[in-house]
Amino acid sequence: MEHSCENARKFQKELTAIYDETDRACESFDAKMKELTLLESNNSKNSPNTSGATATGAASKKRKQGAEEAEKETVDGQDSDEDDRSFQLSMKSDEAFRNQLLAKYKDDIPALEEEWLNKKPKGKLPKEALIVLKQFWNKKICWPYPTEEDKAAIKAKTTLDATQINNWFINQRKRHWLKMFKFGKSPTCEAESKAKLLEKFGNLDAAIAFCDRNTKSSIDVE
Repeated sequence: MEHSCENARKFQKELTAIYDETDRACESFDAKMKELTLLESNNSKNSPNTSGATATGAASKKRKQGAEEAEKETVDGQDSDEDDRSFQLSMKSDEAFRNQLLAKYKDDIPALEEEWLNKKPKGKLPKEALIVLKQFWNKKICWPYPTEEDKAAIKAKTTLDATQINNWFINQRKRHWLKMFKFGKSPTCEAESKAKLLEKFGNLDAAIAFCDRNTKSSIDVE
């Protein structure tokens, strides 16, 4: 577990480095765009005044404007090519870095996946596990206190751990089993419990049915 967490932290740091590099590239791109906008604005302010110019002056201005536009197109084309090259280099760098991470952590990824899949959040138990638990409960209705062997058998048939199994039986006894006895007083042994259940319900199937009516379809793990 500690080894997997350490690898995950290393992976997070390397991903953060990728993010920082991409962020810097975006800032550089924004700076270039602002520089081009400022250049265009300065060119517009510095254009020659043609008020009252002659036809020759107008033609000269047109030639200058044409030359400026051609120069601007050339600069824009160069900047665009440079941006394209920078973007392509960035993509290649990211791809190479991803491949490097995969090569470095490929042996740890299955273990991490298995660990996350096996991590059981608190909440409702799986339906399949509840079926196994209820089957055992019905068989042991007179004395629903599972032994270590019983817990091992339940664990082998489900994805539950010992704590989840213990909690389920504790909750069942508190919420349903003790209600079948007078004043909610727990019997001292299995023989006493069986005698009291038979006295109250006539047979054990009726006792089981009573529990079923008062049991929710799913029990929360506490």
